[in-house]
Amino acid sequence: MGMGKAYIGVADDSAAIFMNPAGLGQISSIQLHSMQADLIGDIDYLSVGGVMPLGSGTLGISMLRASVADIQITELDNNFRAKVVDNVTYTDSLYVLAYGLPVTGYYNSLFKANLPGKLYAGISSKYYQRGVAEISQGSGANIDLGLLYKMDQTWSFGVAQKNALITPVIQWDTGAVDQMIAYTSFGVAYRVDPKWVLTSDYDFSFSNKRKALLHLGTEYSFNELFQGRFGWEEVNDAIGSKTYSHFTFGFSLGIQGFMVDYAFQDYYQDQANTAHFISLKYSFDN
Repeated sequence: MGMGKAYIGVADDSAAIFMNPAGLGQISSIQLHSMQADLIGDIDYLSVGGVMPLGSGTLGISMLRASVADIQITELDNNFRAKVVDNVTYTDSLYVLAYGLPVTGYYNSLFKANLPGKLYAGISSKYYQRGVAEISQGSGANIDLGLLYKMDQTWSFGVAQKNALITPVIQWDTGAVDQMIAYTSFGVAYRVDPKWVLTSDYDFSFSNKRKALLHLGTEYSFNELFQGRFGWEEVNDAIGSKTYSHFTFGFSLGIQGFMVDYAFQDYYQDQANTAHFISLKYSFDN
C-alpha cells in the first residue's frame, strides 16, 4: 500500500497471496499476517492469513473482508412517512488459497535452456461472497495466475493475470449477475543496492474499457528495524472512464520476528477519503 501497490515484481512476503502468487515460491518460513483499516469513514476493512512452506513451494491462505454496518431499511407508514424497520450489514468477503514455487529447473528441462536467475510460478484460487444475509447474497469463484523472474540481484520482473477464468461472474440469489473485471499486471523492480528498491507496475484489461493504471513505488531499509516507503498510483473512478492519482507513503517497524506496517492513502484527491492501513506480521524464522 505504501509503495502505491507497485509490488508485482517484488512479491516477497505474504502479500503475494493477493498481488502475485508466484512470489510465494521465494518465501521459506511460516508467516502470519493481519491488516485493518477504516475506509472513507464507513467501510471496515480486515485481512488475516498466513503462508507456510509445503512440498517444493509455499502455501498461502487468507481472508479479506469489507463491511458496512448500520444500513437502515425503511418503509412507508400509513402517513407515507419513512420509518426504520431494520438495521443490516453489507459484507464483501474474499477467501484465497494460493501456492507458489520455483520453476527454473522445469523451464530449463522443458526448453533445453540454461535460464540465468530464478523463475517462480503461482496460482491463487478465490471465492467471493457478498451481500446482506437478510435480503440478498451473491457468490462466485475465480483464479489469479502469476510469474516472477529474478534475473539477478538487481532486476526482477513479474506478471499476474487477475480473474483469469473466461466467464468471471458473481451470481446472486435473485438471478442477477455481476461481471468480474479480468486484467493483467506487469511489474518491474530495480534494486539500487541491498537497502533500496524502485518498483513500477502497469495494469490493463483486454476485455474491459477501463483505463490502464500506472503504479510507482520505492522502499528503503534503513536497518533491520525500520523501512520507509513512498509511492504514487492511479485508480479508476466507479465507472472506469476516468482516473485519479494520489501519493502514498508508509513504514515498517520490526523486532524479534514481529513487523508492524503503516500505510497512508488519499483516495480520489479528497481529504475526507484518506485511509490509514495498519498491519501486523510475524515470521517464525526469527
